[in-house]
Amino acid sequence: MPSSIRRRTESFTRGCFQRIRSRLAREFLTELTEKHDVTDAVFLIDGADDLIGGLCKEGLSYRIQPHGYRN
Repeated sequence: MPSSIRRRTESFTRGCFQRIRSRLAREFLTELTEKHDVTDAVFLIDGADDLIGGLCKEGLSYRIQPHGYRN
């Protein structure tokens, strides 16, 4: 397979998975807020863009915390 086709395929695949992860994160957070009172919670995340977008959309607080320092 030529490299230009491979790059376009990889880019397309990466974009599809990113959209799927973002949608799943938003659905998870929406369901979480419906079932539990998390308005005062601060979510610790490791910089995952899909979670940051979902948390912002739901109006929830978060803090970026590198993996390994969560306690």
